[in-house]
Amino acid sequence: MVWHQDRGAKQKTVKKFLACGQLVRPLEFRKPSRMPMLSMATMHGRGAGRVPSLMSDVSRSPDGGIGVFAVNASTKSLEF
Repeated sequence: MVWHQDRGAKQKTVKKFLACGQLVRPLEFRKPSRMPMLSMATMHGRGAGRVPSLMSDVSRSPDGGIGVFAVNASTKSLEF
């Protein structure tokens, strides 16, 4: 994992994968076995949508590096 204290350096590293990279595939989570879903209000409050709590991306940068991003959008800790 690449971690930089300098915000500018971190943004440059992330940009290399997310803005200039090629999507390889999302991760397949083995846990939790039943994916928690979050409720989300739709535009103008017309009904509600549901989205997975865990979202991911695997990208290849132009220089051949692989970046793996996983996000827990829930307020609860999840093991995955």
